[in-house]
Amino acid sequence: MKINWHSEAQLSSDELDKCIQIEFDFRQKMTRFLMNNPGFDCCEDFGCYIFDYFVDAEKIELSKDTAEPFYSNLKNIWHLFSAE
Repeated sequence: MKINWHSEAQLSSDELDKCIQIEFDFRQKMTRFLMNNPGFDCCEDFGCYIFDYFVDAEKIELSKDTAEPFYSNLKNIWHLFSAE
């Protein structure tokens, strides 16, 4: 899986550590979900899934660069991930 970082801010070391932890937590949660739901698998490293991490807002979104049908399938249930 690929996560593109988007930020306009200069991050301090502490802020960067926090952002890395947010990404790490998301990767764990998303990987567990993809592994437990075979209908969403695409390859062994889930490289077909692309996400945009809006650092300033601390928000991760499914990227429109994600290939079909993976984009549409995950977009249909994205609220389960974006509500947290």
